[in-house]
Amino acid sequence: MSTFVPEKPAVVQPSNGDTLIVLPEQPIPQPTSGGSEQIRVNIQLQGVQVILVNSGSNIARLDLSKAAVSLLLQGNTLKIAGRLEDISITDEISPQPSDNQFKQILCREGDHFADFGYETFDPNDAENFTGVNSVVTLRTAALRLNFLEKPLHEVYIFLLKLARLKGLYDAATQAAAQSVSEITRMRFDVLVKSPIIVFPKDSSKSSDALVLRLGEISARNQYDGPKGTIEASLQGIGLTSQANLGDRISILKMIDDVLITATVVQTENVDHTAQPDVPDTKIIVNVSDIKLGLTQHQYCDLYLLSQAFTRVLASPPEAETSPAVQSAAPPSTNLPQKGALNSKTSEQNAPVAPVDLVPEIALSPRQSIYPTLDLELKITTIKLQLFDDKALSEENLRSSGIARFALQDNSVRFKMYSNGGGEAEVILKSFTVTNTMPGPSKFREIIPPAKHDRNQFMVLFTMTGGKESSSLAIVTIESPKLLFTLDPLFALGNFFSSAFVSAPSSTPDAATVTAMTTKSKAAPESPPVREDSTLAFRIDLNDVSVTLLESDTDINSQAVQLSIRQLMMSQQGSLALNIMQLGMSLGQMGKPDESVRFMDDIDITLSMESKHTMALQRTSIDLSAKPIVFRASQQDINLILAIVTRATQLAAQSASGASQVDAATSKPSISKTKSQAFATEKPQLIVSTEKLCASFDGFRLVLIGEGHEQPMMHLKTKPFQVNVQDWTGPMRVSTALAFDINYWNLTNSHWEPLLEPWTFVVEVNKDVATQAMRVQISSPHVLSANISMTFVELALAATSSWTSDNTRSLSRARGGTPPYRIKNETGSALEIWSNTEAGPGMSTLLQHDQVIDWRFDDWRSLREHVSSSGHNSIGIKFHGKEWDSIPSVTVDKEGQFPVILRPRIDGVLHRLLCDVVVEGNLKLVTLRSTYKIDNECLYPLEVILVDDHNKPAYALQKIDAKQSYSLPIEAVMRNRIKIRPDAGFGFGWSAESFKWEDLTKRPNHIVTCRSQDPANAPFRLSLWAERGGDKSRTYPKLNIKLYPPVELENLLPFDIRYRVHDKASGTSSTEFLRQGGIFPIHTVTLDHLVLLNIAIQDSGVWKPSNFMIINTNTSEFTRDKRLILPDVNGRQLELGLNYIPHGPGDSFKVQIYSPYIIINKTGLPFEIRSVAKMSMNAREVAGETRKDELAKTTPFMLSNTSGHEFVLKIGNSEWSETLDVEAPTAETDLVLPARNLEGHLGVSWTPGSGKYACSKVITLAPRFIVKNSTSAILRYREYGGAEQIDLQPGSTSPILWTRREPDKLLLIAYPGLNAIWSEPINMENIGSVHLRLQPNDQRTAPQLIKADIEVAGATLFVTLQRETKWPFRIENLSDHHFTMVQSNEAGVAKEKAPKYELVPRSAIDYAWDFPASSDKFLRLTINGFSRTVQITEIGSLLPFKFLLPERSSRTVALDIRADGSTQILSITNYNEERSVYKRARAPTGRQETLMSQEAFEAVQEDSTPSLTLFLILEGFGLSLINRSLVEVVHFSAKAFKLEYTMSDTSQSINLSIGDIQLDNQLPEATFQVVLQPSPLPSRRSAPPLPAVQTSIVLLNDKSHGVMFVKYASILLQSLTIMLDEDFLMEILDMTKIKGAWQGLDEDVLIREPNLIPEPDKSAPPGQEIYFEGLLLQPLRFIVSFVRAERTTQTT
Repeated sequence: MSTFVPEKPAVVQPSNGDTLIVLPEQPIPQPTSGGSEQIRVNIQLQGVQVILVNSGSNIARLDLSKAAVSLLLQGNTLKIAGRLEDISITDEISPQPSDNQFKQILCREGDHFADFGYETFDPNDAENFTGVNSVVTLRTAALRLNFLEKPLHEVYIFLLKLARLKGLYDAATQAAAQSVSEITRMRFDVLVKSPIIVFPKDSSKSSDALVLRLGEISARNQYDGPKGTIEASLQGIGLTSQANLGDRISILKMIDDVLITATVVQTENVDHTAQPDVPDTKIIVNVSDIKLGLTQHQYCDLYLLSQAFTRVLASPPEAETSPAVQSAAPPSTNLPQKGALNSKTSEQNAPVAPVDLVPEIALSPRQSIYPTLDLELKITTIKLQLFDDKALSEENLRSSGIARFALQDNSVRFKMYSNGGGEAEVILKSFTVTNTMPGPSKFREIIPPAKHDRNQFMVLFTMTGGKESSSLAIVTIESPKLLFTLDPLFALGNFFSSAFVSAPSSTPDAATVTAMTTKSKAAPESPPVREDSTLAFRIDLNDVSVTLLESDTDINSQAVQLSIRQLMMSQQGSLALNIMQLGMSLGQMGKPDESVRFMDDIDITLSMESKHTMALQRTSIDLSAKPIVFRASQQDINLILAIVTRATQLAAQSASGASQVDAATSKPSISKTKSQAFATEKPQLIVSTEKLCASFDGFRLVLIGEGHEQPMMHLKTKPFQVNVQDWTGPMRVSTALAFDINYWNLTNSHWEPLLEPWTFVVEVNKDVATQAMRVQISSPHVLSANISMTFVELALAATSSWTSDNTRSLSRARGGTPPYRIKNETGSALEIWSNTEAGPGMSTLLQHDQVIDWRFDDWRSLREHVSSSGHNSIGIKFHGKEWDSIPSVTVDKEGQFPVILRPRIDGVLHRLLCDVVVEGNLKLVTLRSTYKIDNECLYPLEVILVDDHNKPAYALQKIDAKQSYSLPIEAVMRNRIKIRPDAGFGFGWSAESFKWEDLTKRPNHIVTCRSQDPANAPFRLSLWAERGGDKSRTYPKLNIKLYPPVELENLLPFDIRYRVHDKASGTSSTEFLRQGGIFPIHTVTLDHLVLLNIAIQDSGVWKPSNFMIINTNTSEFTRDKRLILPDVNGRQLELGLNYIPHGPGDSFKVQIYSPYIIINKTGLPFEIRSVAKMSMNAREVAGETRKDELAKTTPFMLSNTSGHEFVLKIGNSEWSETLDVEAPTAETDLVLPARNLEGHLGVSWTPGSGKYACSKVITLAPRFIVKNSTSAILRYREYGGAEQIDLQPGSTSPILWTRREPDKLLLIAYPGLNAIWSEPINMENIGSVHLRLQPNDQRTAPQLIKADIEVAGATLFVTLQRETKWPFRIENLSDHHFTMVQSNEAGVAKEKAPKYELVPRSAIDYAWDFPASSDKFLRLTINGFSRTVQITEIGSLLPFKFLLPERSSRTVALDIRADGSTQILSITNYNEERSVYKRARAPTGRQETLMSQEAFEAVQEDSTPSLTLFLILEGFGLSLINRSLVEVVHFSAKAFKLEYTMSDTSQSINLSIGDIQLDNQLPEATFQVVLQPSPLPSRRSAPPLPAVQTSIVLLNDKSHGVMFVKYASILLQSLTIMLDEDFLMEILDMTKIKGAWQGLDEDVLIREPNLIPEPDKSAPPGQEIYFEGLLLQPLRFIVSFVRAERTTQTT
């Protein structure tokens, strides 16, 4: 250093010749008159090296090289110029990184590091002074900082230790603060090249890193009078990530090229009296458009970086308790508050007068508050785009997008006032979110742009000054709209949760922080600090709409929309929340008119008040809500379920992905926290009370019918209140709920009760000590339900329209199915209109025979209004007729309603009939006359209306088969009817014309139509007239039904040719009738004697039958019930004749059937004979006798008038025992003796279905059938038999003959000369059994074959298939060697039984060596000690205790568990601590034997229940009501109690019903009580036992692979049942429900006549249940039955 200015010091040259510093080029000012001294100082620094050392270890090294500083003092001015060539900080503590650049913590980027200059000016130099006291210039190159966690943490700890130099630090701080305050009007010009910060992911393993470029920093200022302006900018901010992908480096931009400019205007000495709105400082900040891109990997890296910052700044425990830190205290209050103003220099240089109180006195209170700071920040656009974890490079960013966020026109305004108050305003003009996921999405805008000019998001913040300051924040969000599907929602959830899943935990650091926090809590208590500042806020949301789409790929997707009219939330002393018009609707995108409300708009009010004191914390919450109403149809439920299912799938995918990542990243951690860190915490008792009172004005659930949108079921509750207390402690919850359920009876358009009004109470309690919950639901009232046949039919009709095809259901337009359909059959055109509350609606012209759909209300109004009853009516006007208009005709109720037409025409008051019929969920309204003709024939008929002179009055009407025709209203009284068959049949009109008076006098007539060919018999019809009551005598109300006189139905298994002979007229008709067909007979008269005979078509066995009487005209003859059919051998078969009347008339249908039909599926001829009751004589039966025909599956007709018993034989067998087929259906094994063998025949019988119910079908099939389901040929034979049969793959083979042995054993082998047969299996043991099958090549290991023995009908199928999973597995995990062999329960094994050696730590797969044995056990042997094990017994067995050769005792534990179809026996060393069996302590004086099983006892673990649920009811009742609205049955149960208990180890269910009773409610019931507990003896003094008791205990143990039922018991007391015939017939009538038995009404005589049905294996395997204890109590019933005539009149 030179202390004198050299002669030529302008340029200082370093030793290497480079120019280091260039001083300002200006002439040195000449000395003034007073003279001035100049001092120049030059400093050159070749290098400085600083090494940071902590505890003897080097941490880092700081290198400064080639620095130079030049100083010039001249008078009162100072000039300083300097340059620092290079600076670096090197890591000295970490090992060698993967990249050498990470060895440097800090290094320079550029030519040289920094140039700086500082110059002061003399205010007294008027010539050169420009108003600026000093100038500072700074130019720096870019610095590169590598964020290395460990070195920076050590440097931070090193700097903390320097904090112990507290005195020096305080002195330096005060001196620096005093010096800064003396600097005024300084101009600066700063330019800093972009600093670079590199955050390596793991510097020791990879070069992956985040690179942050802070941008070029520039700042300069200028002065204009009292105003000082600062211009600053930050340009080129960028953040990128670089990752090594193996072959290349991928660089992805996160933030790119952001420009920030700021203008600061500072005004000195502002006169706030004249300019109250001018601030002291005004700052304007403008930020260019910000575009951010963030991948999931980058997001995780940023999260890990934030944790790294925490770890870098974490203090060591010893630093917190150091004396230097403990002695730290706030600065003394005795120090001057404003050191600059009180200093000596300040007093000398201050150009203004001393400060006094004049300004404060002069300003008014309002004017004394003025702005000191005004900040304005503007950002035009902020965009953020998120990418998933597949985004690794620029190439796949487009296909990995998730969402894009955009903020438009953002601004922040902040003002600070002189009194310490302030206000801020944050405005977001628009906020949008776009879905960028790949795929054909039709809805990309998740949050679309706002459609209004208001600000979408705005925050207003105000803060008052003073000691008791308060703050208020108001957040306003205008019309936020959200439109999205679940996929982007879950993708965003996965994105933001990925950092928390994949980030590994750092247990030591966490432990350190925990220790620090705990120790800080242990510090001495300080007096509470009063919080004078309060913050209040209010959040306003207006017109909120959230739409959730079912599928974003469908432009017409279904959607769920949640809307809120207004949401207000405020915190001012207490928290208040007010939600207005919260509703949910369902609709279809693009069709807003079809949107319907799923939840009606409700208002919710919530208030919460919290009070906190030193020892008391009190919270009170009040919640109130308007009635909650849900309306849901099948379409709505399907939509909700589809969304919930999709959400469940996505949640499961997220959970599975998270579990995989968590499993991959989890590592064992060891906590290093010292226990003494918790020892000094002082306990404090705080009493906490909470209270919640929720009031609801009610709840309603309305189920909507599909299509017509008619409410069908209505659940309604009364207003209720829920009280919750102390949910953080002993929680108590109580509520009482009263509700009822009604259903809409479509037949009468009224709401009827399904569930009577009922009230129940819910109480919930929680135990603080055990955290156990106790829930009790109780009611002192009886729960009554009413089930009517109408409700059942309506429910079946509603559910039948449901379909699993949701697409079809959702694609149908809402309200597309009208509730009414109107048909005009009056013979005239009608004008129809609806009668509404507003008056008559618009009329519609309805022509004759026209059908239209009809609605009375808009489907939306019908859906959303639940009326008390139906009030729908129509108005009618006849078009072109003289009758007056009918103002109202009710169409709500099912039935027929006549309406009088006025005025009279020809003296007659005609009537219109409104016929209302319910079909499904549709009401069919037919407007017609009171005169209708029904054609019940199989042919079309023609009707013509004639006058009294038999001249046609109207056009001919054709009535198709099973159709009807209504006469015109004018023709009812005036015209007659004539009937004939279709003109193509060649018959004329009926000889007689019928007028309505004729039919009311005599309802039954025979209509005769002569043939155009005299040789043919006439065509006859049976006419029956149903009259509508006594009023029909003055005006007809007739329903004419036309039947054929006789119908013949063939229910035989063969086609027939029949002949019907009219004895009186002598006419006969012969026709062919196919099997199952019906043929009408129109040639007979029902007042004649009619005979019938048949002949089996194309049969050489049967002769034509005798003529039997099927209709008689006198009492001398009766109709025959049997039809005698002889065979060629003269034997007779008695066929049955079943007569079914067509109605109240004389016509009828005759069914010809065979009482029994035999189907032989054995392939062998059979013979059968009938046996009379109480007789041993067997008679031959009529029918086929040829052996080859009897071996076929041709139906064999059979009858036996003397009883139901038969004997039969097949092939060469002997006759069987007597077979009784009286039972309705049965399956049995019929044994047929045959020399040294016996035949086994599977015999089953069942009635035909539908119309064939009179015939009983007997099926003969093989009892045993073997099926080969393997891919190889198998050979089988019976045990002890010589016949061997080869079975091809996939084929079956019957076994008809077996040896006369009690066990039917089967052997299996592979075919060959030296076939090795397997051990036998029992074909009668139903279930699965495994056996070993040794190939003929003995060098090959035995193969496992599984034999499934299943029942199909009366046949046992033995299915053989290859199996890879063994049935048993024995694991010896103990330290001992055992020998295992199959034995019986006593432990006795067969001589040839193989033995298996179980060495320690080994396992073997096992199948029974003798699968046919009935008593199968495993015997374990060691050192002469044995233990028999039943391997099918699941659970822990009694330990096995034995002696070793050295006479020391050992014990092993035995446990059996299931793994699918494999049961595993595990042998382990006995551990008393983990075993459920403990060593029993022998009583004193008793010597315990070594092998005594009493040496162990099972110890039950005491487990505290975590949940206890009680359901206690006074009782419940169920009423069954028939179609006539008469209660038939009432079932009641009293004292119902259900208890459910769940603990960590088990679950238990206990059910108790005190009394059950079934009452007969018919008016003239013989027994009014049908079912009740049997009365107990009168001498019994104890209270009556419950009628029903059930107890089940389930273990939560899943380790054994089954549902483990520890105990199950069912107890039913003795019951008395008393029945009468009327009651049973009424119950039978109630079972005739429309739509209930459609699948069972199929008309089938013989199912699969040529095949033997195999067992059905389509059902999936269910849950395996293991009962350790199952107790079924004996049942006792006392039944009484009385025959009686029916007294109850039903339809």
